[in-house]
Amino acid sequence: MKLYQRIEQILLQFRPVFRREATFEWFVLLFWGVVLSTQPPAVTSYLNALGLSEGYYHQALHWFHSSAFCIDSLCQAWAE
Repeated sequence: MKLYQRIEQILLQFRPVFRREATFEWFVLLFWGVVLSTQPPAVTSYLNALGLSEGYYHQALHWFHSSAFCIDSLCQAWAE
């Protein structure tokens, strides 16, 4: 099994934390952006690492303020 496939399997375990599919998908995208980015940590850097244009910036930024997940639940799932 390839590493990225294993990471995707692990990320799928976080799906129950998110109330909306789109919010979960942004979580996965931003996770990969963090992993792949070679620039200083920032939302723009994560989008650049994924090859997404600045047109997605506000959508990505909205994820951090979304009511479709609870940060405490996400942290608990991460710890498990």
